[in-house]
Amino acid sequence: MNPMLACRFPLVAAALPLVLLGASSVPPENLALRRLIEKGRHPAIRWGRFSDVQSGAKQLYGRNGWAPLWLADNHPTQPARALLDVFALAADRGLDPQDYDAAQLAALAANLDRGGADIEQAIRFDAALTIGALRFSRALARGRISVREAGIRPGAAAVFDPVAVVESLRHAERPEPVLGALEPSWSPYRDLKQVLARYRQLSRDTVAPRSARSQLAYQSRIRQLELALERWRWLPRTLGDRSLFVSVPAFRLEVPPWNDQPGPVRMNVRIGDGPCRQLQVVGEELRMLVFRPAAHSSMLVKFPLAGDIYFYGNSPEAIADPMEKGCVRVADPELLAELLLRDRPDWTRERIRQAMAGNRQIFVRLKHAVPVLLVYGTAVAGGNGQVSFVSDAYGHDRRLDQLLRRGYPYPE
Repeated sequence: MNPMLACRFPLVAAALPLVLLGASSVPPENLALRRLIEKGRHPAIRWGRFSDVQSGAKQLYGRNGWAPLWLADNHPTQPARALLDVFALAADRGLDPQDYDAAQLAALAANLDRGGADIEQAIRFDAALTIGALRFSRALARGRISVREAGIRPGAAAVFDPVAVVESLRHAERPEPVLGALEPSWSPYRDLKQVLARYRQLSRDTVAPRSARSQLAYQSRIRQLELALERWRWLPRTLGDRSLFVSVPAFRLEVPPWNDQPGPVRMNVRIGDGPCRQLQVVGEELRMLVFRPAAHSSMLVKFPLAGDIYFYGNSPEAIADPMEKGCVRVADPELLAELLLRDRPDWTRERIRQAMAGNRQIFVRLKHAVPVLLVYGTAVAGGNGQVSFVSDAYGHDRRLDQLLRRGYPYPE
C-alpha cells in the first residue's frame, strides 16, 4: 500500500494484512471497523474507551458481517439522522449531549452528505454512533451509575437487552417510541422532566444585569433535577403503577390517587439512622401490615418491605422515643393503614384503630402488593409544574455529581 495512503487511512491500512491473508472477499473498511471495535478504544470521541459497551458492539457488528450499521452508500441512513437528533436533545432527559458526541457526529454526518468524508471518517462515524446508541439506551433504562457503585437497593431489575434496543433503533425512522419505552413511567419522573425543560428555558431567558448570578442559580437547580432523574432511572420497571413514593431528603411520603381515593395524600416522614440513610433508592413491594408487632412496645403498626427496611408508626406519646434503625416513621400511620386496606372492606377505620390500640400482634395481607419507591432526590416535583428543592441532607447529590463527572465508562 502507498505509504501516503496508509498515513491517511490508518484503520484501513491496519486491516489490509487480514485481506492479504485470505479474507479478500471482505471489504477492507469492514475489517477496519472490526479492528476498531475489538481494540475497545475510539480515537475521536469524548469518552474513547468503551469497555462498558464493547461486548454489545461486537454482537451488533458481528451479526452484520462487520459492515457499517448506520451508513448506506457512505451516507447516514434516516435512522442515523433521527438518532442524532435525539442525542442533540439529550439535555431534555437530564443527560449531556457531549457524552454522546452529538455536535461532532452531526458535523461529520453533514460532511458525509457532502461527499467530503473519507473511508476513515465513515468508519469512525459508524462506530461512534453505535457506541453512543448503546450508552444512551442504557442510561435511560438503568441509569449510568452501577448498582454497586451507587449503593442502591433497587429490587429485581427488569430485563434489558441493549443489543436488541440498538438493533431496533437502526431500523427506526422514529426512535422516540423505542427510547421512551425504556424510561420510567411514574408520574414523579415525568413531572421532573417537565420542570427541567422549564428551568432550562428560564436559564436561556435570563438577561443582564442579573445574568451571571441568575445563571449560577438556575444551573444549580438544573443539576439537582438531573441528579433526581438519574436516580429514578435506577429503579426497576417491574413494579406496578399503584406505587407509594417517598422522597428521603424532603421527608415526605405521597400516596397517589388509587383505590377510589379522590387525590394524592401526602404526609411527613422521618428517616432512621440505619441503612435508609445510606441508600439512594429502594424499590420494593409492600405485601402486609403488622399491627402491634412483637418486640416493639411503642410501635402501633409496621409496614415491612424487605429485611431491615420498613415503615412504621408510633403512638403520639412515643413520638420522642429513639427512632428504629433503618426505618421510615410515618406521621399518620392510621391514615396510611386505611389507604392501604381500602380494598379490604372487612378492615374498617374502627377496626384499624382497635388493632393499633390492642395488645395482640395481627398480620394483615394486602389484597394487592403495593410498590414502594424510596428515592433520594433534592428536587421533588409535585405535579402541575410545582417543584420543591431541598438541601442535600446526606451528601448523596455531591457524591453522585462527582461520579457522573468522571465520564464513561462508569464502573460496573
